[in-house]
Amino acid sequence: MDPFTRKNHRIWMVSFYLFLMAIFLHLQPSAAFGREGRIRPFGTGDKEATIFPVWAFVFVISVVAYCMTVYFAQFKFT
Repeated sequence: MDPFTRKNHRIWMVSFYLFLMAIFLHLQPSAAFGREGRIRPFGTGDKEATIFPVWAFVFVISVVAYCMTVYFAQFKFT
């Protein structure tokens, strides 16, 4: 990578995050969204509730975006 992209890790991380979130929102998995496209509530008591809420997907996607940035920037932790 050239020096500009190596110095701007936040730009890459935000870009990866927005790209992954756009894919997630376009696919609208049934585990997180109901039949009408609404966000399903978190819980186990209701038939429409889910144990995989949208906020959990958002957290996982943000961790994946960070890991992709670390991998592509070839950070050295030691």
